[in-house]
Parts: sequence; structure tokens; C-alpha cells
Amino acid sequence: MKRLWLLLLPAVLAACASAVPDAPRMTPQAAQALVAAGAAKADVEAALGPALRIDFDDGHTVWAYRWPDAREPHDTRAASELVILFDRAGRVQKLRLRPGYR
Repeated sequence: MKRLWLLLLPAVLAACASAVPDAPRMTPQAAQALVAAGAAKADVEAALGPALRIDFDDGHTVWAYRWPDAREPHDTRAASELVILFDRAGRVQKLRLRPGYR
């Protein structure tokens, strides 16, 4: 069983790595300004592209976008991050922009 796990580990890690979307097509500040309260999911996706998505049982959804730092592309602390909370109707309820730390 342990041997099977070791054989499957690279495939599992590759699947996890491919699940993270590419950086959005605009700067974090422009994205924050564009995603005004009340914007629909379709409008946000059209402007920013696919996101890392988390759906909750109560109908709310969280989307996250990350912009890696060019100098530290593999350091998640250096990446800027925009997190958007959608209400049950699919409209932006809250958002937060976290600048990267260096």
C-alpha cells in the first residue's frame, strides 16, 4: 500500500498545482476598483478570468485571485491577493485586497 501511495503522489501533486488559475489580466488595484459592490459573477469572471473558487453550503461563494511577485514567484507571502465574497444571488457582497509582503 505504501508503494502505491509513492507511485500516486506525483500525479496528486500535479493535479493540485494545475487547479490554481493563472494571474488575472489586470493589476490588483484595477481589479479592486472594477469589482464594485453588487457586480455579478459573470461580470467579474469576464474581467478577471477564472478564479480559485470555494462554494459554501449556505449559497455563498468565495473567489480568490493571486498576482505573484515577479521577484519571488514561488513565495505565496509575496503575492498580492484579491478575495471576493458573493452572496446567494451571485453578487459581490465584500472584497479584500491584500498586498504582497516582502
